[in-house]
Amino acid sequence: MQADKRSSWPLLAGACAAAVLAGCGSAPVPREQLAVSQAAIQAAQTAGATEMAPVELQRAQEKYAMAVAAAKERQFVVARKLAEEADVDAQVARTKAQAERSRRAADEVRAGLKTLQQQLNTGSGVTPR
Repeated sequence: MQADKRSSWPLLAGACAAAVLAGCGSAPVPREQLAVSQAAIQAAQTAGATEMAPVELQRAQEKYAMAVAAAKERQFVVARKLAEEADVDAQVARTKAQAERSRRAADEVRAGLKTLQQQLNTGSGVTPR
């Protein structure tokens, strides 16, 4: 009886390994995630990431291209992971670009206020505090 249990172990292990491998191969095509990451890249470009966050945008574009290539090779799990990473990288690029635009706008407002303050002070003869 003990010999029967040992001899069935390799068969059971092989069946489990085949089931795991079959599960990996049957992952669905990550069409939605690819579309989401592509849209995130476009949003980052619209936000000015090409100029203000080029490294992050390039990283997102590269990962998206790798995700598309993996999907063509039917490596759907890898494709989904890369598409998700591309989405996150594109969001970082967009956020960084928006922050830079906000910083630049704030700098312009400060410069304008400083100019107004100087004009007021020279026109009224009052010295700044």
